Amino acid sequence: MTKLIVCLTGMPGAGKSTIADGLKKKGYDIINMGNIVRTEAKNRNLDPTGPNLGKLMLELREKNGQGAVAELVVPQITNSKSNVIIIDGIRSNAEIDVLRKYGTVKLLAIHASINTRFEFLKQRGRSDDPKTKE
Repeated sequence: MTKLIVCLTGMPGAGKSTIADGLKKKGYDIINMGNIVRTEAKNRNLDPTGPNLGKLMLELREKNGQGAVAELVVPQITNSKSNVIIIDGIRSNAEIDVLRKYGTVKLLAIHASINTRFEFLKQRGRSDDPKTKE
């Protein structure tokens, strides 16, 4: 049976991870693209700051192509026992093209206002989150 890969897309703080958490409770596997990059940063002994993570993503894409971050999640997709996999934080058409090799891909765009997004980001408190709304 072909896997269904649902890609959540939207601006930081829009609620992608909140939706993914709700879907996880329904039994779906969740793969967070940002966590993959943060893990790669840790493997390279880089602090997970916004600038460091941005540079790392650019480096990965320059070296391995625009779908490089999606390539990093392929083992999780192929090893998943679930027929539905939620990808939290897809960033490009190239990443979608990579994922299409492993299942049927559907996109779900998550939208929220600037104020809502900033409040979510403040509550989340990751090292790469902005400190001010500006």
